[in-house]
Amino acid sequence: MMMSTLRLTAACTLAALLSACAGDGPTPQSAASAFDLMQREVINPNCLSAGCHNPQSAAAGLVLSEGSSFDALVGADPTNPQALAEGLSRVAPFDLDNSFFLRKLEGPGPGEGSQMPLGADPLSNELVSLVRDWIAAGAPGPEVAASPQPTDSPTPTQIPNVDTPTATRLPDTPTATPATTSTAATPPPAATATVATPTITQPVAPTNTPGVEPVRIAAVQDQILTPRCAVIGCHSGPNPSADLSLEEGNSRNALINVSPSNAAAAAAGLVLVEVGNSADSFLLVKVMNPTPDQGSRMPLIGDRLTPEQVQLIVNWIDGGAQ
Repeated sequence: MMMSTLRLTAACTLAALLSACAGDGPTPQSAASAFDLMQREVINPNCLSAGCHNPQSAAAGLVLSEGSSFDALVGADPTNPQALAEGLSRVAPFDLDNSFFLRKLEGPGPGEGSQMPLGADPLSNELVSLVRDWIAAGAPGPEVAASPQPTDSPTPTQIPNVDTPTATRLPDTPTATPATTSTAATPPPAATATVATPTITQPVAPTNTPGVEPVRIAAVQDQILTPRCAVIGCHSGPNPSADLSLEEGNSRNALINVSPSNAAAAAAGLVLVEVGNSADSFLLVKVMNPTPDQGSRMPLIGDRLTPEQVQLIVNWIDGGAQ
């Protein structure tokens, strides 16, 4: 009884996007459909963009596409170390304070990463209220569509009768076999068409060319860090993503021999930049091909770095990270 009351209350409070629970307006949505509404109004337009929480990018190991989002949120542990240490869940039913998903939308604290949606304006109060009401109602799941009823239409195996002959009548031919039988030439087997399979080329870590003048941080900053990393919502501002500020004047000290916030990389003994050793520098791993437990490829938003930009990072690190 208490669960039903909470769900009805949550449905009534979705005032910004639903009609009131009384009056002459449309029939109110059920509490169970609150998740479907949130998926449509909040998640789909704000969380599934390129480089974010879609199946291809799966930023922070989180996929929020329809059919995956509910299980990925409700009762699931976040990947953020600070949130894990606080005992938060991505969504804790009935518990707004311990729902990290809500905190990321309203304004995360120190060590909890950037506010979402990344690189965009914060959600409106109406949309945030939609999420709050859904969690407060116990985070009910999506509605399940009713199974279609069988129809009387013919099944695909039913073939209508057609008045066509079942065999072709051949002209009468002699039954005697001539003494010499000519053998018709057997046509050669048809050539098998070969379809070229497109090859997706992954960036390969280039080696530093001996004799090339070492690259300095200013070049890396101007060509890569400032335009691609130190942007709003990423590695800049008072609460930079992964606690890593790559703004000009901070980036070199934030990278050289600094342990990454990613637990898998830290456990493997990697540092963000190991001077003279680009192959074991986590910065290079992140812009090339990190494993799933090492997080998303960087930059998170936009195109990948070009081979020339990757080479610039390699030359900078292997040349002494000056």
